[in-house]
Parts: sequence; C-alpha cells; structure tokens
Amino acid sequence: MRALQIAFAFLWVHCLRADQPDVLVYGATPAGISAALAAARDGERVLLVEPSGRIGGMLTNGLSCSQFRTFESLSGPFLEFAQRVEAHYRGKFGADSPQLRDSLRGTRGEPSVNLLVFGKLLDEQDRITLHTHWALEGVQLSSAGDDEDVSAQKMRAMEIALFYDESTGEYHSVPARYFIDATYEGDLIAAAGVAYKVAR
Repeated sequence: MRALQIAFAFLWVHCLRADQPDVLVYGATPAGISAALAAARDGERVLLVEPSGRIGGMLTNGLSCSQFRTFESLSGPFLEFAQRVEAHYRGKFGADSPQLRDSLRGTRGEPSVNLLVFGKLLDEQDRITLHTHWALEGVQLSSAGDDEDVSAQKMRAMEIALFYDESTGEYHSVPARYFIDATYEGDLIAAAGVAYKVAR
C-alpha cells in the first residue's frame, strides 16, 4: 500500500510545477541554513526541509562548541551567526556579563540561543519556506538516453524529491531546479544513487 502511495505522489508532481522552489535544501543543519540563506538573498525561492523537528543540527542539539583556529579566519554565514549570538548575550545580560564572556564572541552559544538565532535568520527571509518532520522517501531522476549508455547515466539529473510528512501522514512531491544535500550523512545524494565511499 505504501509503495502505491509513493507512486501516486510522484504522478501528481506536474500539478505542482507552478509553485516549485528554485532550490531545495535537504537538512536544516548549519550548512543547510547557510545555503538556504545564500540562495534566498540571491533572489531564489527556497524550500528548506528538515527530517527531524528541530533545525540547527549539532549546534542546537548539544554540541555548541564550534571548531575554528582564529577569530580572524571567521567569515561569511558563520561570522554573521556568531555576531548575532554575541549580540543576544550582550543585550540580555550586559557587556560585562559572564554569559557574554563565556560565549567566546558568539562562537559558543547555548543550544537554545543558537536555535533562537537560526530561527530569526530564517524568519527574516520570506523567500525561504521551512518544513520539519519531512522524511525523504525517494527521488526521481531525469532519463538521459539509453540506460546502457554509461555516459548518459552520468548526465542524469535529479528532478523530484518525495517526502513523507510525519506530522500529517501526507506525501509531498517537490520538483526543483537545484537540490542541495546538507544532511550530515548525505541522505539525498545516496537516494539519487551517487557513488560514495565510507570514511574520509
């Protein structure tokens, strides 16, 4: 029965093309949130999908000690994030507070504060739609020539991602122009059949 529901969901995807996002980011990890923000600020419509109920990955789930070598090396989205965390502690506890000092310029915020900052960053972008509790069920790739043609296989591209909404029990077929896998374990690229190796 579940296989039939999945097949049916893929069939309905052509009805959704008018509302399709330009960019689909799977995994609201710090990298996924950064990618979504960058794409939205570039004018793209972004769908950010998180399989769990909590965005922010490790930084909002307990591992709040980010690793970097020097403050001078901080730049881009992480610098912006750290500055906002630092501003939160300064505004709430004061410039001479131990909370601000312990945040190490915003790079070691508490998980709850990191979550708050990530949420505000996303809320500021009306071009980003966030869905949580959406689990990846499968992907549909474009067909490129004869299946026996190895070069044609290499040219195949992802067209649709299918998600199961665990909170409603519904399936969602989502076509997009670009797909970004921001999960920690490469779930989206694995579903697409991309070759990979275990370890570094």
